[in-house]
Amino acid sequence: YRLNQFVSGSRDTWLPPDLFIKAAGQGIKERDGIVLGIDMTKNFTNCVIAAAVKVGNEYETELVASIVQPTEYEIADLVIRICQNYRVIGIALDDRFLHSLSRRLKAAGLPVWSLWSKEINTACGTVYSMFANGRVTHANDPLLVLHNSRGLTRYYGESWQISRKESLGDIDALLATVFALYVAATAEGGGMGVY
Repeated sequence: YRLNQFVSGSRDTWLPPDLFIKAAGQGIKERDGIVLGIDMTKNFTNCVIAAAVKVGNEYETELVASIVQPTEYEIADLVIRICQNYRVIGIALDDRFLHSLSRRLKAAGLPVWSLWSKEINTACGTVYSMFANGRVTHANDPLLVLHNSRGLTRYYGESWQISRKESLGDIDALLATVFALYVAATAEGGGMGVY
C-alpha cells in the first residue's frame, strides 16, 4: 500500500531501509577533492546536484543544490561556479539523459564522467555494497531520504540498476548521490577518466 492505496507491482526499495538509516551522519566535512553528481527528474522540472568525497576508506555525501525549473545554462553556470570555489575532481551524470549538459561542461574544461547504462548498473551495485559495508555517511537531507524510499530496481539480464520508470516518483536526489559516490570510489584508483 502507498497512501492507503494498493500499488500494482510494488517491490522493495533498492536498499534496505536499515542500511540507509545507519549511514546518517554529518555529510561532508572537508570540501577538497569532491565529486559532483547531477540528475534531473523524468520531466526535466527539477535538478539535483550531490557531492561525495573519500575520507580514508569511507565516503561522505550530501546534497549541494536542488533547482526548480532549471535551464541547461543555469545548471552549467552553477556547476562552473562550484568548480571555481572548490577543488572538484569529477562531475558524474547520465549521458543518455543529460548529453547536452555533458558536452557543455566538457567544453568548459571540466572533468566530466558521462555514465552509460552498463556503467550505471555497476554504479548502483558498487554504491549498494558501500552502504552494506558501512562505508557511506550521508547528511540525512530530507529530499534524499524521500527519494531513497522511492527508488526501485529494474533487472537487465543479470545486472540491475535503480529505475526511473519503475520507481514511485522522482528519484533525482538518489541518482545524483549514487553517481557522485560511484565516481568518488572509482577515481581513487588512478587518473580521472574523462569520456
